[in-house]
Amino acid sequence: MARYGLVFVYRVYSSGLGDTLAITAVIAALARERGPVRAIVFSKYPALFVSNPLVCCNLDYQRMPRLRRSLLKSAAKYLRGSQVICVGLEKWVLGTLPWRPYVESYAGRWLRQMLPDYPVGRSAMLASLETITPQLFFSADEQRHYAQRFASLPPSFSVIKATANAESGFRVLKDWRVDRMQAVVTATCGQTTWLQIGDAKEPLLSHGAELTAAHACAGLIDMRGLPLRDSLYLLSRARLTLTVEGFISHAAAAFAAPVLVVFSGYHDARTLAYANTVVISAEPLPSCAPCYLTACSQPRKHCTEDIPVQQVVQAVMQQLR
Repeated sequence: MARYGLVFVYRVYSSGLGDTLAITAVIAALARERGPVRAIVFSKYPALFVSNPLVCCNLDYQRMPRLRRSLLKSAAKYLRGSQVICVGLEKWVLGTLPWRPYVESYAGRWLRQMLPDYPVGRSAMLASLETITPQLFFSADEQRHYAQRFASLPPSFSVIKATANAESGFRVLKDWRVDRMQAVVTATCGQTTWLQIGDAKEPLLSHGAELTAAHACAGLIDMRGLPLRDSLYLLSRARLTLTVEGFISHAAAAFAAPVLVVFSGYHDARTLAYANTVVISAEPLPSCAPCYLTACSQPRKHCTEDIPVQQVVQAVMQQLR
């Protein structure tokens, strides 16, 4: 594989979109270290690798027959090394460090944390992950298609992803509050048109059951429930993006516009910030942050409750100016 510049990169043991997106940065770092590479990617989200010039084969885990994908996973397990790379954690692989102790003891970029057992001696590639961002691409045909599909949208807009879209587990800790996101939209919709993306089941801003008619804002367009590539295209066109930490905060980092991220105390925000990330967090952070827990250990979740609406509004207005 090395002779032909091939590298096999996979992420199939998790449903995390953001963790799978990390593959794009790993491939870019490999190309910086080794020169041009031809990556064979094996994942549950092949849509993330469409039109990527470094990807020569985009394997879809979901559509692959069960026997074939089991054999492929087993082969990848035993061939893992500098040419066969797992992005993320595999608890059952000997030598892989336990996830939480590794994260808590490591202050580097999140992208480097996704390669806990990459072969030593590859420091140039690992160092590249301190500066490289996730990468997303659209072909000329795709751009023409989306330009026509979204021709009715205003020429300038901002994107908002209001929640982490989780009901339990650690992702719940990432959420701010929907009513506060609504207040930000209400305060700023005169300055920009907001497009709300995300799952179709997420609360619709300005029309949520807990919101009053006073929150209604003509400057918000419901774009929830779109296919993944459609939402990514809107991120590429956005004037700015406002979200909580998660897949969208990482995907938007692939483009030039600022990404305003309301951080909870679950992560150390410094490990998740890119050049175009505007970090919004409690000032000061509570002593329990970062916690890396699955449930808040405090009577009150200070890390998000202590972020006032006005702080986020000011950050949005500053970027719009």
